[in-house]
Amino acid sequence: LRKPLPFPDNSCSHFVMSHCLEHITFQQAWNCIAECRRVLVPGGVLRVAVPDLAKIRRDMTAEYQEAVKKGGHGDGSVYSTLKACVFEHGHESVWTQELLKTVLDAHNFNVRYCAYGQSTDPVLVNCDMHWKTVGENVAKVETPICEGVKP
Repeated sequence: LRKPLPFPDNSCSHFVMSHCLEHITFQQAWNCIAECRRVLVPGGVLRVAVPDLAKIRRDMTAEYQEAVKKGGHGDGSVYSTLKACVFEHGHESVWTQELLKTVLDAHNFNVRYCAYGQSTDPVLVNCDMHWKTVGENVAKVETPICEGVKP
């Protein structure tokens, strides 16, 4: 994600990045999205899922807080649960769905929001796999998805 993609321009139809961008700096993420756009064919789709700090706060459940605590991240309080999203798991940047949409839009993608596991592109339906690591309820609390379509 920190280096240029080893593909020629306009050579890929789809990219899926699930819980990746938060592991690199914002500058690196910006460059990575530019690289994805470069290699996508017109009409190609970049699907991005990130943990969303605002969504976690809005949709947080006791089950979610307990899962974060059981993972060794804090005491189960709202404060420590949000702090874990920002500073744990090797995260180097913090995202929200609105910020992700804005960045994709800045890269000249046509952006659409998608529900977890859903897409208008049949290739991308049920491609979200973060739930296999954290459980489906946790994944749905923390994960918004944007798809950017290259014009």
